[in-house]
Amino acid sequence: MKRPLLEALFDAPDIMRAARALAAGGGPAAAFGLTEAHKSHLAAALAAAGPGAPRTVLLVTATDTAAARMRADAEALGVQASLLPARETPLVRVMNASPERAGERVRALMQLASGQPGVVVASMAALLQRVAPREAF
Repeated sequence: MKRPLLEALFDAPDIMRAARALAAGGGPAAAFGLTEAHKSHLAAALAAAGPGAPRTVLLVTATDTAAARMRADAEALGVQASLLPARETPLVRVMNASPERAGERVRALMQLASGQPGVVVASMAALLQRVAPREAF
């Protein structure tokens, strides 16, 4: 499948340098001074192309809303992307957590545990929540 935008992104020297560093075992990497959309483009390019690709990229955001937008951006570039939402905390006993949200969370955790190539986007709140051991996935 042709992905001309990803190929053009990967021609950028900074992205190529980051990909080589990750392929050589460098990481984690932080990207500063980029807009939200550019961070998702960078993550998609690193996941899909270059030395050591395909690879799994974990993209960390400040909020679940930003994470959902960044996942959509990565998917628009043709890269398999998952959202790791924060677990819901019901305020009353009668309210049940959304099964769709729980399923989305399990899919993202499985992608991370298995090393399946693509982008997993998560908020800090989602990453700070405890999860089952890796062997459970």
